[in-house]
Amino acid sequence: MTSDSEARRSSEGLLEVLVLRPEFSLFRAALIQHNLTDQIEQAGEYTVFAPTDSADVNATRYHVVLGRRLLLGALQLGGYEDTMLGFSYQLALLPQDGAVRRCCGGFFGKHCEACPAGGAGGGAPCSGHGTCSDGVDGLGVCACQSNFTGTACESCGPGKYGVHCDQECLCKSGRCSDGPLGDGTCACEVGWKGVLCNETVDPCRAGNGGCSPSAVCKRTQPGRRDCVCRPGYSGDGLVCVEINPCLDGTGGCHANADCIHAGPNKTLCTCHQGYTGDGQKCELIDLCLKNKGACHRAARCNMTGPGVRTCTCYPGYIGDGIACKGTVTKVSEGDEEGTGEEEGEGCIATPSVGNTAVTEKQCVLQISKPGIPLNGRGPFTVFAPNSLTSAPVFNTISQLLIKGNTDMISFAYIIQSHIVMCHALTASDLAQPRNITALSGEVLTTTASQGNVWVNKARVTYSDHASVNGIIHEVDAYLISTAGRVPQSSKPLDLKEVAVRSGYQRFSKLLEDTGVLEVLSSVASQPVTVFLPSDQALASLSQQQRDFLYDPHNRDQLLEYVRYHIIPNKKMYASELVHLDAVRTMQGSALQFGCGGTDAIGDIFVNGGTCRVVQRHLAFQGGLAYGIDCLLTPPSVGGRCDKHKSFEHTGVEKCDLPLVSYAKHSGCRHTCTFNLWQPKCCAGYYGRDCQACPGGVRSVCSNHGACDDGHLGNGTCKCDVGFQGVACELCAAGHHGRTCQGGLPGEQYLCLLALLPGRRLLVHTAEVACTQRGGAIATYIQLSYAQKAGYNLCSVGWLEGARAAYPTTYSNPNCGFGHVGIVDYGFRKNYSETWDTFCYRFKEVACACKPGYVGDGYTCTGNLLQVLTSTPMLSNFLATLSAQDLEHHLSEGRAVALSDMRDGRTMKTRQGSLSIQGVVDLLNPELLSSCYVNDRYITQPDVAASNGVIHVLQGPLQAPPPPHTLLRVEHQVGMGAGLVLLLVLVGVSLLVAYRFHAHKAKPFKFAYFKDEGEEEEGEESCPPPTEPPSISNPLYGTAAPPSPPQPALHSFGGL
Repeated sequence: MTSDSEARRSSEGLLEVLVLRPEFSLFRAALIQHNLTDQIEQAGEYTVFAPTDSADVNATRYHVVLGRRLLLGALQLGGYEDTMLGFSYQLALLPQDGAVRRCCGGFFGKHCEACPAGGAGGGAPCSGHGTCSDGVDGLGVCACQSNFTGTACESCGPGKYGVHCDQECLCKSGRCSDGPLGDGTCACEVGWKGVLCNETVDPCRAGNGGCSPSAVCKRTQPGRRDCVCRPGYSGDGLVCVEINPCLDGTGGCHANADCIHAGPNKTLCTCHQGYTGDGQKCELIDLCLKNKGACHRAARCNMTGPGVRTCTCYPGYIGDGIACKGTVTKVSEGDEEGTGEEEGEGCIATPSVGNTAVTEKQCVLQISKPGIPLNGRGPFTVFAPNSLTSAPVFNTISQLLIKGNTDMISFAYIIQSHIVMCHALTASDLAQPRNITALSGEVLTTTASQGNVWVNKARVTYSDHASVNGIIHEVDAYLISTAGRVPQSSKPLDLKEVAVRSGYQRFSKLLEDTGVLEVLSSVASQPVTVFLPSDQALASLSQQQRDFLYDPHNRDQLLEYVRYHIIPNKKMYASELVHLDAVRTMQGSALQFGCGGTDAIGDIFVNGGTCRVVQRHLAFQGGLAYGIDCLLTPPSVGGRCDKHKSFEHTGVEKCDLPLVSYAKHSGCRHTCTFNLWQPKCCAGYYGRDCQACPGGVRSVCSNHGACDDGHLGNGTCKCDVGFQGVACELCAAGHHGRTCQGGLPGEQYLCLLALLPGRRLLVHTAEVACTQRGGAIATYIQLSYAQKAGYNLCSVGWLEGARAAYPTTYSNPNCGFGHVGIVDYGFRKNYSETWDTFCYRFKEVACACKPGYVGDGYTCTGNLLQVLTSTPMLSNFLATLSAQDLEHHLSEGRAVALSDMRDGRTMKTRQGSLSIQGVVDLLNPELLSSCYVNDRYITQPDVAASNGVIHVLQGPLQAPPPPHTLLRVEHQVGMGAGLVLLLVLVGVSLLVAYRFHAHKAKPFKFAYFKDEGEEEEGEESCPPPTEPPSISNPLYGTAAPPSPPQPALHSFGGL
């Protein structure tokens, strides 16, 4: 154990003290090992009983007393001290002199501990209300006085209060404030009140006891209650919510009903729209049960959902189901229910003369009598007169109907003249001036004037009776006159008489010479349909082909030609021809028929459009005949023009080739004459079978090339320059236009259309006249483009394809009845007519911008100053900004397009720099989709100029202020001298540079450009337009080049 003097000497610390005593080295090592030194020294005062041997951590702690500095005198007094291990591990300090220890009054036990409530604090043991069992042998227990209790007699007995604990508590249902410090007041329990807590409290009396208004408060014990939600509500009583059965499923309603919350746990069920019932049971309302769901009588009603039905027209009808229309016959008949009578039933077949009941519907129904089935495939356009009461027309029709089949052909011609095949022409189609061909072959002219549509001289009073196979237009008069339509003789004519009367005398002679006419006259071959080539078509054959066909040795080939024009055992009306895929002729090969397009409405063509039917329904005894404008070529014969050769041979040999020779005898010598035919194809035919070259005989290689024809040819078209295709019908690459004219980049074509006035020509001579003028006869489309460009001329002229028309740009009652557009006379069938001629040609021009301008020649742009002053939105730019701000708008060094700008970059100007911010284009991350320059949005980028580019900003930029610094006096003097020297050097440099670069071109920035009038000698410019005015190219939409803008008088380089 260290002494007090040693401890004072070792003020440096416990370890320093122990290091001086070797005998305590093991204990010192234990302190360091168990890290107890800091804990001991932090106690401030401590006492260490240092052993001379080593110990573990608990043994070491047992030798240290914290908080007490026990000197030797204190140790001699004896007692017990707590160690670092706590109260349970005390050290007993026993004196060594043998004296008997005794406790003072108020202390007890061998350690002389203070009695309860007593001790060094001066308090009385047992709080002065009892006697303590003290002394060395005492237990320290207090014997309390009457009415006191507790370990230290500090509390009153049960139900007592006051300083002497002699007062009685009187609380019934509460807690009394008892004890020496209590006053006897009562703290009532829940549900009780009063001074003595002897009065009960009703918790439900006020505010429903805190329960929900939708709950019942029930008292259970004094001061206690339960909250129970009323019926129809749910919750804990404090909060009650109405029960909504609709939130749980359907609330007892049907799946097709709406559940409506009608009150607490109450519902109202109503069936959905389209259903009926009480809500508990809902059934679908079938709309089709009542009046077919408002569907048309010719439609089927189908329920597709609640309150939803669809109407679908029956097969053979068209429409939306609300309105359905059948064939033209049914529409005229008024039978649209799909349950009416068959075609022709119910119409008046033989009305009496003067019967005013004859109507348009009945007359349309009579069409089927002469073989015009309007319930066929169609499409048809029918012009039905809405009144038959005019005396001449009515009497003629009535007489024809009364005579029945005798004059049915004449009646049919009148009716067929009111029908157009293959096209369903709407009112807008009829409003365009044009010629259309009726089923009878009659040419009808449609025009429009003052809101009315006219067909010939009949006005269309109602349109668009649409049907499955056509459309009906009501007109207020017959389209053709009936005069002369009824034959004067009731005796039927034979085929020869019909052919001669109708202008087919040459082919009639061929029928007679080949014996075919006699065959057709027999009843066994009838009925028969004959196609008669016109005399003009036969006259247009080449001389070689005529020599071949008319040669007596080629009667077999001629016979095949003639038979190829005859369809045996069939009497075919025009309405049937166009729907036949192919029909076999008497020769054995098949014929094909087709309808004309929009340029030939109502026309019928034979064999792929190479031959047109020009006359129809020429009735003769035993069949029908049609006039055509060509000679049909049988595929098995082809276009043969075999060349005949003959030579004689004299000798003693007999002529033993009877098929190719004949003999003349002169004594013993025989003269043999041989007739040989050299195979040869006509012009425009090729191969062994002499088939027609591509494009057809009338337009070999589309008239744009040469065909490898002849007997040894292969039919290949060698196209002219600029054309390609099997029939040279296409333009080659790099060529365009009607004549497939080529052009270099930058070349344009000025399309000129002109009329040859005062020269009324036939159609063939019109084409020659245009060719002589370096052009071609104009097409309908080219004339239409000319009209749109402002070309107006009230004079009929020829167009391509024997078509006649003229353009109008304003209403004139003397021109086309006031129609504005193309007054179309259609395709003329009488080639002896003479009209003026519209010619069309290309004129090559090459436009280039003058020096100082950029562009393609049709649009030219000047320098920056010219663009700024000539653009309205930029005209105030130079006038409103200062010179410093203007220079801040000019990039330094080069022109920067939008594609060159990048987000986050800066761009130098003459007054500083500009920051660029932009949004990257998602499709091309290298470019910006939008761009800002100093927070000014670029509204229009890349406005081109000859010496730069302009970007239009949302607002002007403001130049940064110039730097301004104050200089000291000596600096200012030095700077002044430096500026003078600099000016001298700059002047000398400028003089040298000027002399060196006097003849050099200025670098690209803002250059000077000449005036419009300063044109150099010899410079070519775009030719000015001549009369008539230039018209845009209808094939390519090119326009005449505009004049370049006038340049300003001052260059932008001055800035």
